[in-house]
Amino acid sequence: MKVQILHLDATDDHVSTRDKLGWIQAPRVLLVWPRRGRVLNSRLDLKLVARAADRRGTRLGLVTHDPDVRDQARSLGIPVFDSVDDLPEDRWRTAGNGKAVRAPSRDKPFDLNQLRLARHPEVAAPSIRSRLGRGAAFALAILAVLVLLILIVPSADIVLVPRTERQSLALSFVLDADPNTSNSEGHLPARILETTISGELRTPTTGRALAPSSVAIGSVVFTNLTSESISLPTGTGVRPSGPDAPIRFTTLEPVTLEAEEGAEANAGIQAVNPGPSGNLAAGLLDAVEGEIGLQVSVTNPEATRGGGSGPQPGVSARDASDLELEVRQLLIRQAEGALADQLGDDEVLAPASMTLSQVIEKDFDHEVGEPAESLSLSMRASVTGRAYSRSDIVALAQGSLDADLPEGEQAVPGSLSYDEASPSQTASSTPVTIRVHAWREVFSLLDTARAGRLVRGLDRAGAIAILARQFELGGLPRIRLRPAWWPRLPLLEIRIGVHWPWQTLG
Repeated sequence: MKVQILHLDATDDHVSTRDKLGWIQAPRVLLVWPRRGRVLNSRLDLKLVARAADRRGTRLGLVTHDPDVRDQARSLGIPVFDSVDDLPEDRWRTAGNGKAVRAPSRDKPFDLNQLRLARHPEVAAPSIRSRLGRGAAFALAILAVLVLLILIVPSADIVLVPRTERQSLALSFVLDADPNTSNSEGHLPARILETTISGELRTPTTGRALAPSSVAIGSVVFTNLTSESISLPTGTGVRPSGPDAPIRFTTLEPVTLEAEEGAEANAGIQAVNPGPSGNLAAGLLDAVEGEIGLQVSVTNPEATRGGGSGPQPGVSARDASDLELEVRQLLIRQAEGALADQLGDDEVLAPASMTLSQVIEKDFDHEVGEPAESLSLSMRASVTGRAYSRSDIVALAQGSLDADLPEGEQAVPGSLSYDEASPSQTASSTPVTIRVHAWREVFSLLDTARAGRLVRGLDRAGAIAILARQFELGGLPRIRLRPAWWPRLPLLEIRIGVHWPWQTLG
């Protein structure tokens, strides 16, 4: 007889259990207690549940190791079993199923037949024939019970392994950061992440620039404005007068002026900075630096010469733009780790969505056109990126595969897989596209009712052979008999269950 198994939760009480009994369709129901927690351990709870089962015409059995529950069940006449795999039929029959068990009377009743035979021996022969008739009726009843047991007790579970094929699709989804966006065809909800990052790079320059290459030289004449002897050390500075004098010179030798007003002395000079700016016309150098300039005058009778410039490595516009691009890429790479720390357990960062949303600071150490052998750029900026959920990818892929599933086929549960191609983004204003290759295993539906009819009463080997011939399978069927020692499949089709490999057997 078919038994339906109902697993209880640790939170169930007699109300929720009676509600669950409302879904039972089998003539017998087996309540399985949870491993942890104590439920329905009072006599009243069990009695209410037993009455609910009795009103539905359902035999109630329990699988529990709780000693209190087992004692209460025995007192109410409810059969108790040790596991769902061991359900002796005699225990179902002997139980009262919710009716209290009464102790047998201690007084031995009188045997009226024996008293009658003792008083009237002549009726002994008819009594013997009557007993034989009753014995024959009892034997027939036993035989009928055995036949019923043969029909009802055995059960079997058949696992059919269908032939599967791969269903695959190439899908594209646009990351959409709109908070009102939900999973829809072609759009994948995304969350915007942001961080601030700093970085610096230096690169050799590739341009050319004119730069001072040689210093101007010349000579000056110092004149004593006092009547005392004056000494001028090497390195005395001279320059054109005025606060905005473009260049200065220093003497190359010491000079001593005699103690006589108007005394003169010559000295060689050299420009402090190289370049053509040191080429001055005669008479422009007219100031002596420092306090000594109040005692001495100076002039250059001839023009200074020799200051020049030439091509040297310098900063080009391309150097600056290429370096800025490299620094931007560096900041994006460095920001990837910081953004990854903001991800949830099920989220994925789309690298192609990462952009510099705002440059906070940008500093070149040389301008374009300046002579320099290298160029450095330091930058501080905000970087944003978009994250999406793997579960959203699975849901969208499953929906697309379901829409493409041929009629008469079903997907194997849990077989969906996918690979992601690198997300693409052609420009900062272009939406980021996630490309996915999704696939799963599918199978054609089989007539499971026909499978049960074909194998009724066959032994295991014969049932496997006929199922393999009648159906296109991907592997040999598996058959489990209950009890395990029973040699053949049940004669009743209702006692044969047909399942798929991914289904859990009771």
